[in-house]
Amino acid sequence: MNKKHGLRRYLRASLRDTWVLVREFRNSLLLFAGLLLLGGLILWRFYVSPDTGQGLAFSQALYAVFTLTFFETTIPYPDGGLLQVFFFVVPILGLGVIAEGVIRFGVMLFNKQVRKGEWQVAVASTFRNHIIPTAFSTSALAAPAFAAATQADISHSFYVGDTLLNVSQVTVRAGSRLVGKTLAQLERELDLSVIMHRGAEGVDLHPAPEIVLAAGDCIVVFASLDTLNRLRQLNQTTEVSGGIWGRRCCRAPT
Repeated sequence: MNKKHGLRRYLRASLRDTWVLVREFRNSLLLFAGLLLLGGLILWRFYVSPDTGQGLAFSQALYAVFTLTFFETTIPYPDGGLLQVFFFVVPILGLGVIAEGVIRFGVMLFNKQVRKGEWQVAVASTFRNHIIPTAFSTSALAAPAFAAATQADISHSFYVGDTLLNVSQVTVRAGSRLVGKTLAQLERELDLSVIMHRGAEGVDLHPAPEIVLAAGDCIVVFASLDTLNRLRQLNQTTEVSGGIWGRRCCRAPT
């Protein structure tokens, strides 16, 4: 089931990321599409093969223009003067359009490492009921988009290699499945690290694994977005079906 949800989340993130790229490169993509369409119409209407005396089908004309943009050709060089100019102009225009946008679009679409921050925003947009107010390191510029895309109480985010990790603060809700769990159980079941605990006895920056969570306890965890989503689900009560899943808890008492 987790693999199924993971695949679904990846597909949703990919669709969102593709749409963002299309909007970013829409001018170059429209110019490229316009060049193919206009060039295809010109060849379809006016080109006659010097070898056979026959014209081209529209699909053949489109493909011929496409190959011309890459300095290749699938049809014989024409006899007509204007079409000869056309054969020189299309590669020059195509090179300008492709070099400026279309190739970069393709690279960014298939190589997520080029746009780590934007790709993580796309992944974050597939999570619900999270708040991410800040992010730094390589994802710093993506913080506003994270905040808009999700609603998890994340204090900081940064990369370790290719993995985005987050520091998040959670207040244990009364009646949630977190109540009664030890920190060791929580870390083992969710694959996270508890780096701070605040309970009735005060703040512990090196919490013991045998500490049992109670309603109102505050914990600070170090985890991935996927793990934080699972932690949010465990911290829900039967009365709560959505909304913010834990108040910011690590404030000095007054």
